[in-house]
Amino acid sequence: MRELQLPGRTVLVHDYLNQFGGAERVLETMHALAPHSPVYTSMYEPDAMPEEYRKWDIRPTWIDRLPGVRTNHQLVLPVYPMAFERLRVPECDLVLSSSSAWAKMVRPPEGAVHVSYVHSPMRFAWAFDQYCERERLPAAARNGLRPLMAAFRWRDRATLDRVDRFVANSTVVRDRI
Repeated sequence: MRELQLPGRTVLVHDYLNQFGGAERVLETMHALAPHSPVYTSMYEPDAMPEEYRKWDIRPTWIDRLPGVRTNHQLVLPVYPMAFERLRVPECDLVLSSSSAWAKMVRPPEGAVHVSYVHSPMRFAWAFDQYCERERLPAAARNGLRPLMAAFRWRDRATLDRVDRFVANSTVVRDRI
């Protein structure tokens, strides 16, 4: 059986690399399919990620340079959409994004195909009340964040046309998309 490889001019995009979980395991699989591809992300905390990532071509956005952002990334929540929308990926054939929030908002270069693996639509925006309960946010924080979550939902819808194909890991996620 032949080993599958993605086109040589593939770019990977991932929300953030400051914790390791299921989304990062998916990114590892994507990277194995396109091992020479750069990985664009909002931030990268090498100490929080597997050692193997240090061999990758990881290119964080300007968010990565903000003080304290790697440990308190929620503090800059309002600027994530802007960072990904303004991200300029190089000329390529395929943009492959791994997203639970922002990565799918990237603008692919003209002529490139954008395939987005969506782990889940941004739960904190689309299921805000459940998110607040789980995180035990006080009422004042909930009320203060409601307009921001409405803006995130609007932006999420407005950027859907940047993706040529969505991939979901379940019918539940597919239906949420």
